[in-house]
Amino acid sequence: MIKQWLLGASCTEVPNFEQEYMRLLEYETVAFTKGGKQYNFTREDIIRKREASCKNCQKLRFALDTLKAKLDEKEVKPDLKLVIKRYIKLNFEPSRKRTIPRRYFLSILNDYLAKTLGLAIHEKSSTWAYVIRDMLKDRSTQYRKLKLKKRIM
Repeated sequence: MIKQWLLGASCTEVPNFEQEYMRLLEYETVAFTKGGKQYNFTREDIIRKREASCKNCQKLRFALDTLKAKLDEKEVKPDLKLVIKRYIKLNFEPSRKRTIPRRYFLSILNDYLAKTLGLAIHEKSSTWAYVIRDMLKDRSTQYRKLKLKKRIM
């Protein structure tokens, strides 16, 4: 049945195509006759034929090559703000009362960052200001406790 695909049929017409295809890749060359004519295919020919015949494979390969090119162009750094936001979302929840002191929260956050990324943030840094103002929406300038409580797991 895989012979039909090698001679030009669609891969959807061949039952158990994936198994047959993987079995073909075990050989360096494949040779057969059909209608009195001899056909020879190398492993590279079979791989190229598969890549050319599958439109979805072509789209995925193009997307993968595009992403690889983007990664090569610039060095990707982990986004510290996203890591902190995820940690807060998983470990804390909003509360009506101000229950957690800022410095205690900063020490918890720095412990997590030191264990996972080997980093720490300072209470005067722009990242800490972003956490307090933008993530936690705390506009207090009196250094009051934060309206958070630890999530019970």
